[in-house]
Amino acid sequence: MAATLAVKLDALVKREMDIPVQKTVFWTDSSIVLQYINNDTKRFHTFVANRIAVIRGASEPDQWRHIPSACNPADDVSRGLNAQALASQSRWWNGPEFLTKSEDNWPRNKFSHNLQDDDSEIKKDRSSAVSCATASHGHASDVVDRLLSCRSEWVKLKRHVTGFVDI
Repeated sequence: MAATLAVKLDALVKREMDIPVQKTVFWTDSSIVLQYINNDTKRFHTFVANRIAVIRGASEPDQWRHIPSACNPADDVSRGLNAQALASQSRWWNGPEFLTKSEDNWPRNKFSHNLQDDDSEIKKDRSSAVSCATASHGHASDVVDRLLSCRSEWVKLKRHVTGFVDI
């Protein structure tokens, strides 16, 4: 959700500013969000898929970077730093030190972009269940013909098949 908000705010700022923005870099402390954004092979459940579509529609994966906890000003607050200690933290007021340096000195993404197959947000491949169902009922064309004769609309046919096939 934060990454989605970031790209929406980026678009708003660019639209409202009188100064052209040449480059935007997005930072997140979530490696899993970066894996989702960089994914080109797996499909996600609807909630995550819709957010990734917004993010990918408004940014490119190479615009996204990982900020380590040691550099992340947001971690100061979320880890229980009291107000007095927070007020004395320069990175809270000025941002991470590395941002004052050239991009060559910024932290590099040091994790795999590969998603685990058991990630709960990844849709499971159901094609094997459908092919088993069609194989057990005779020729595939006979099954398709029977299904098409039952439903005249694509959406209704999909609902019929998902209810018909035991997944």
